[in-house]
Amino acid sequence: MADKIDAVLRDYFTGALDLKIIQRKRELDSVGANDENVGGGRAQNKHTRPLDDMMIRYESDYELQALFRQRRIMKEWLSSGVCDKETNEILKLHYGKKYTWDKISNELFIGRNTAIRKRNWFKRVLAAQI
Repeated sequence: MADKIDAVLRDYFTGALDLKIIQRKRELDSVGANDENVGGGRAQNKHTRPLDDMMIRYESDYELQALFRQRRIMKEWLSSGVCDKETNEILKLHYGKKYTWDKISNELFIGRNTAIRKRNWFKRVLAAQI
């Protein structure tokens, strides 16, 4: 479970989560044309609503909805008052810029163990949500 949480945090802070969402949307858009005219005759009562069909594909795709949910949860927790600015900065430096714990502690003027403890607290909170 910790590896999954680390991957979500890494993807969010590096911007890979947004790229995964864009890539999944493109995969869903490039689904081949579905030829329902099996008999070879003239198709009757055939609807052509590409926007509706696209929205249905997006809303019914489990993987895309999971990515949206991960992004929404991360934004909510980081922008809310629950996660203080120091914890937010620790996460940005560790997962986004890949700083070591010693470099983070020197940059933020806190102890190394304090930075690790705050990261672990956030991971426990996030694990309950994801």
